[in-house]
Amino acid sequence: MSECRGRKYRALHACLFNLTTREWRASFSEVEAVIGDKLPPSARYYQAWWANDSTHSQGAAWAAAGWETAEVDLARETLLFRRKRTSDPGNPSETGAKRSSLRKADDYAPNMVSASATDALDALNQLQAALEDRGVNLAEWAQNLSTERRAIDR
Repeated sequence: MSECRGRKYRALHACLFNLTTREWRASFSEVEAVIGDKLPPSARYYQAWWANDSTHSQGAAWAAAGWETAEVDLARETLLFRRKRTSDPGNPSETGAKRSSLRKADDYAPNMVSASATDALDALNQLQAALEDRGVNLAEWAQNLSTERRAIDR
């Protein structure tokens, strides 16, 4: 996933991407649980570490998932992740309102709606990262999917 360069924050990207709420108030320890590692000391000492700056891997992770940070409290070690508003704030699907259980394809891989092959490849990389974050091997997942499809078709 090109927007999310650092592997360390892929789990955070996947977590935020899959949330159906508009906001997530989190403690630093909750973020550490999601990423499966300790945050760097700078996250506890410098407000700028939490900036919505996609030139840094952590900022790229939440930005690529469609989120931003707010209300960072270094003393309490808490922050608010807030879904970014798009150009159409009246559209509930764009403001992060609860999605139906039958999601559209672009909810799973938003870049695939583009005609660009590069965007499609990025979407596949996002899918692969999300599967890896869950401990799933992409090749095994594809083989199981193919086997299940053949069983259904019979």
